[in-house]
Amino acid sequence: MIAGSAARGRLVASSEGDRVTVRCRNGTCFVNAHSAHGIGSARLVLPGKAEAGAIIFRLHLKGLEQLTLSFRDLTVGISVASHGVCAIQQSIARRTAGAERAPTPLGPSDPEWSDVARRPRRGVESGARRFDIWLAEALRTQEPFVCATEWIDFYR
Repeated sequence: MIAGSAARGRLVASSEGDRVTVRCRNGTCFVNAHSAHGIGSARLVLPGKAEAGAIIFRLHLKGLEQLTLSFRDLTVGISVASHGVCAIQQSIARRTAGAERAPTPLGPSDPEWSDVARRPRRGVESGARRFDIWLAEALRTQEPFVCATEWIDFYR
């Protein structure tokens, strides 16, 4: 379980100009990603199980064309439309015997559904946004917690 202010995570960002940090406090881990080019990835490793607390991804992007979260035996995709009602779509693809199955849509009642909020960023140009993703509890059960993330912001 991730607990206390001493809990630490390891994070490796892959793209030059990307800044990714992880801070864990009182059982909640905040993963902040700032992407200079809008396309990037990072690998997050947390000690112990993360199921008792929350993991919140904060992506500082203008838009969220696609966020991919890859775990040991499944991959979750999240996208947020930039126009209209800004619909949120999520999908899951499970791996069995080394092969990944085709993705299937997720809905808010599915245990792997992660809540997403689109927030304006104060004090910066009007197009800048932050997307907060509260990782579903069903996705936080492996020990140690390892998640490969990839994001694409084609709305720059």
